[in-house]
Amino acid sequence: MSASAAPGTPSTEDVTSDTIIRVSAGRTTDTSARFSAQLAVWGSVYLAVHLLGRAFADEERHVAAIWPAVGVTVGALLSMPRRQWPFLLGVVGTVGFVTNTILHPTLAMNLTFLAANVLEASLCAWLVSTLCRRRVTFARVDEVLALSAVGILVNALTALIGAAGPWAFGHASFWESYRTWWSSNLLGIVLVTPLVTSWTLSSGARPAQRAHPGETALFFLAWGLAVWAVTNTTMLRGPLAPRSYTLVCLLMWASLRLEIRTVTTATVVLAAAVISASKHGMMRGDFAGRHFADSIMKAQLFVAVTSVTGLLLYASTAERRHAREFAAQSAAHLQLALEAARMGTWEWEVASDMIRWSDRAVRIFGILDPSFSGKYEEYLALIHSDDRETVASAVQRALEGRENDYAVEHRIVRPDGTLRWLSCRGRVFRDAKGAPLRMAGTVADVTEQQQVSDHLRQTQKMEAIGQLAGGVAHDFNNILSAISMLAEVGRRSANGSDKLRALLDEIVSATKLGAAHTKQLLAFARKQVLQRRPVDLNVVVADHATMLGRMLGESVRLRVDLATSQLVTRADPALVAQVIVNLAVNARDAMDGSGEVAIATEETVITRDGDVAPPGRYATIRVTDMGCGIPPENLTQIWEPFFTTKPAGKGTGLGLATVFGIVKLHQGHVRVTSTVGQGSVFEVLLPQTEDPITKSSPVPPPPEAKDTKKTILLVEDNASLRRTTKALLEMHGYEVLEAANSTEAIRAWDEHADRIALLFTDLTMTEGLDGRQLAAELRKRRPALRVLVTSGYSAHVAGKVLDEGEVFLAKPSTLEELLDAVGRSLDG
Repeated sequence: MSASAAPGTPSTEDVTSDTIIRVSAGRTTDTSARFSAQLAVWGSVYLAVHLLGRAFADEERHVAAIWPAVGVTVGALLSMPRRQWPFLLGVVGTVGFVTNTILHPTLAMNLTFLAANVLEASLCAWLVSTLCRRRVTFARVDEVLALSAVGILVNALTALIGAAGPWAFGHASFWESYRTWWSSNLLGIVLVTPLVTSWTLSSGARPAQRAHPGETALFFLAWGLAVWAVTNTTMLRGPLAPRSYTLVCLLMWASLRLEIRTVTTATVVLAAAVISASKHGMMRGDFAGRHFADSIMKAQLFVAVTSVTGLLLYASTAERRHAREFAAQSAAHLQLALEAARMGTWEWEVASDMIRWSDRAVRIFGILDPSFSGKYEEYLALIHSDDRETVASAVQRALEGRENDYAVEHRIVRPDGTLRWLSCRGRVFRDAKGAPLRMAGTVADVTEQQQVSDHLRQTQKMEAIGQLAGGVAHDFNNILSAISMLAEVGRRSANGSDKLRALLDEIVSATKLGAAHTKQLLAFARKQVLQRRPVDLNVVVADHATMLGRMLGESVRLRVDLATSQLVTRADPALVAQVIVNLAVNARDAMDGSGEVAIATEETVITRDGDVAPPGRYATIRVTDMGCGIPPENLTQIWEPFFTTKPAGKGTGLGLATVFGIVKLHQGHVRVTSTVGQGSVFEVLLPQTEDPITKSSPVPPPPEAKDTKKTILLVEDNASLRRTTKALLEMHGYEVLEAANSTEAIRAWDEHADRIALLFTDLTMTEGLDGRQLAAELRKRRPALRVLVTSGYSAHVAGKVLDEGEVFLAKPSTLEELLDAVGRSLDG
């Protein structure tokens, strides 16, 4: 009981449970009432047909010529679940027994009839449903055959019981009763069972095509006249007298055109008329026999054969109709699947050399010419010349049986000149001797998938080359750092020799040129040391306009159009300038040294996905030339390193690759449009920012050498650079402890930790801990330790986020930059 419920008031749970019980009880009561009413209906129907069956009875032997009651029982059993069968058998058995007892009070004989009828109906229904394993509607040939076979076999058994009663009480001989029971009950099962199921099952089978009610009425009119004519041969004699087999021809009309209800009703009407006419001696000719029993037997056999023939015709027609409907549905589903997959179908008759195409396949191939015959040679003509031999060879292998299936991807050139990639798959169908009859299969346009795959391969290739270029540039930076710093020291020491100073100046210039090349490689590899800050693209372009004009030459006009408002983006100005220079030089070379190059800046707003860049606001640099343009087949290759269409000695193939690397390093995007013979447009889109522009502070002058007496732990795995750096620092008054890796560094720390003031380490090392991990390890021992980190990569690319008390030095560095970084690190 709920806490809030008043005493004596049922809780919510009690009310709910009581409601559920009452609802369930109500449903059970309704179901029981319906089932009781159903049993009452079947009992009444059984009583009616029981009395009707006695109308066809042989009074001498007390056995009917046709017994429809057993057909009603079998049909009723087939229309309900098996768990309800005992109730139905009890009702119809009681009705039959009581009726027989009232009409003929021979209890023992009626008990044999009861046992035979109940056993016969239950066995027939059980065997038919078991053999068919589905709801029986007699719309399948196997269902009709199962009913006929089961009726014959089961009646042969139960007739032994049914015939025993009349024989035991002297009404007829055993075999005469057996034959009459067997034929009459079999006829009742074959005739009435399909009639009952067709009228009781709401989901009964439908006709091959829906007939108009008028056609059904016309059939029954013709059928009634034909039955009357056949069963009244006493009135029509001679060669014009109708024959019974003409009814079978007329029954084809109903079997092929109308519902099963019409077929079963017509055969029952025929049975009643033929057997009644035979019983009253109205039939001659086809049904004439030596005596009355022979005539009845012929009539029974005719009705049974006619009924089974009509059911078989209807079932075979229904099966073909269902097969056609299923095939049509399957074809529709297949067509829907093919349309969803954007696939077309084709079929090639090898003997006639004709190819049939689906509408989708025609659209894929772009066939618009009505003169296209669809022959194999014309199909080959659509294939790209470079792939034609591959396709022909694959087809030949499939025809010869060397491969089970045909599968190939190839290019086609449509009649409008467009190039598309197709995926074709097919199979060869052969005759009994193995000779190829036809090929059939599918075709799909996979151009977009091919482009994605090509882009993926291109990206992977560029990433691999970028990794290689970055590694080479990083190692080369170590060498350049040593050369640069030693050359500067030598130049300062050569006070009395101008010639030596000039030579050392050349070395310094060469190292700067080498540093520029490594910077270009690192930019391509996206491992450049970035010095990103908010900059205005208008200012960057304007600052380099004069230099670009001199670089392009007098025969090339330079037009600069700047946006009226600021275009602020976070970028390294030097690298952005390198992008502009590379694109301008590339534009000049595309025009053979004469024409106009236009450089413009503007804001680009992208509002939808699927464009060259994600939605957002971008600061854009556009470089336009009036040159030769880029062929479509080269557009996907222009970003590859070392790819160039320039003559030997005129280009390295790194210009656009460097542009690609720098732009991606800034999370930007590049868009290219080009027309052969008219020129190209390169657009660089860099994300805009709201950060304010700050002016860079001037680099302080390098400190003079002094006796600092401070100890630096130098960790560098490049021996040459380590020795050079140590010598320079010692020349400027520092004490240096050197280590080639983290193991040596930790050992030196353990021995001299009390006097080490600064850890100077490379971020990337090949052995042991890297610089980041080494700094973290030593700071566990002294949290206030000052750290100077250096790398040929940027701190971000090297995976290092600077902590408090850390300074970053990029390689290659000059002596002044080295001393400045050390001084700032020690000063905090």
